[in-house]
Amino acid sequence: MGLSTLPASKPSALTSRPFHAGWGNDTGQPNLGDYIQAVAQNGEMFAAWANTEQKGFTDGQPTSGSFTTPDAAFQRTSGGARAPLRMGTLTFTDSGGNGFIDPSETINIKIPLVNYVTNPGQAGTASGITGTLSTTTAGVTVTGTTSAYPSITPNGTGQNTSNFVLVTSPGFVPGTPIELKLAVTAVQGPVTLLTTVYTGTPTFSTLLSENFNGVAAGSLPAGWTAAHAGGNNTVPWTTNSTFCNTTSNAAFHVNANDGNAGAHTRFERLFSPLFVVPANAVYVDIEMDVCYDTEDEPALNIQAYDGFLLRITDQTTGNILRSVLAEAFAQEFTTGSIFHYPKHFPRNSNTSYFQDMSAWAGDSQGWQHVHMRLPGMAGTTAQLRFEYTQDSGGICSDIRPGHSCGVAFDNLVIKSVTIAPPPGN
Repeated sequence: MGLSTLPASKPSALTSRPFHAGWGNDTGQPNLGDYIQAVAQNGEMFAAWANTEQKGFTDGQPTSGSFTTPDAAFQRTSGGARAPLRMGTLTFTDSGGNGFIDPSETINIKIPLVNYVTNPGQAGTASGITGTLSTTTAGVTVTGTTSAYPSITPNGTGQNTSNFVLVTSPGFVPGTPIELKLAVTAVQGPVTLLTTVYTGTPTFSTLLSENFNGVAAGSLPAGWTAAHAGGNNTVPWTTNSTFCNTTSNAAFHVNANDGNAGAHTRFERLFSPLFVVPANAVYVDIEMDVCYDTEDEPALNIQAYDGFLLRITDQTTGNILRSVLAEAFAQEFTTGSIFHYPKHFPRNSNTSYFQDMSAWAGDSQGWQHVHMRLPGMAGTTAQLRFEYTQDSGGICSDIRPGHSCGVAFDNLVIKSVTIAPPPGN
């Protein structure tokens, strides 16, 4: 979410909906932090940035190696008072009781608001807050439109005191995203916030499942292939049954300074078997567990130097062969309790280093569960590509003495998801 910082005003959002800078990251440089320009003049700010939209896996196919996002965005804004509030994670209860939104249901919704301004020079309590909810999605009516909120201190969260209520009609098509707009008023000024709620009861079909226990430690299962991409010493992915305090075999790559002549930079890859996504799939669900302990930067929250990430390759006949970052099109992506990846690699001119990427890196402090919801894969043939890279410097034990260094993933399950038809159909 872009921020403006006009004199004597609190930071405020340039966009009504937070967007992911990782959307659209294909085979080129990432969009994170790229092409941001702003100038303030006569009490107004003029801002331009690379705005991203969520696309599907085949966006730009069959002939392009790139997604059609990001695109240039522009906003002209004044220093008018605006509440320093953003949406937290929306939750709901449905009258059907299965945790999913279907036709002919009443949906009670909680939309927490977060006071995001924490700078001591500008932070203050947001007060007198009221939210009014609306939607333009066909087949959905908002019957509980308005709720008050408590005052919210800096970095605090406040919940709507009464439920917002949606009613879906008998003709509502499950699987249709519901677009919601929350108009917020407060003593500090108004703000409009947008979000999307996914609907429909999912039906899952497993496309690929691998726990690596069918082979001895040190071996790869049939269909899994290690590939060397860079560095003067080939150190392939393998499996390990002791890393991260486990006795279960897992895919593994060591984080070690074992290059030739002191040149330790490398890029190693692990390819999954191909899997075919049914033509009626609404999205693909990926679940797995990851554990990692690699060199990161103690003085910085995000920067790391060694770790791994996931790309997905389109190998569909008739489409251009391309590998895209999972973050490029994921509707949902969590690692444990956090969104996205925990760390990011710096830029690096060494061609054996997979530079400027977000990654699983640093100290995971044990196994963390990963969930991804990937749209737009229906009818494709795809492959997971796990990419490990490290720079020429230290390893995890240089930062955390006594630690065993490496990365691992286990209990991988890939499922295609369809949406159940309305009852009676």
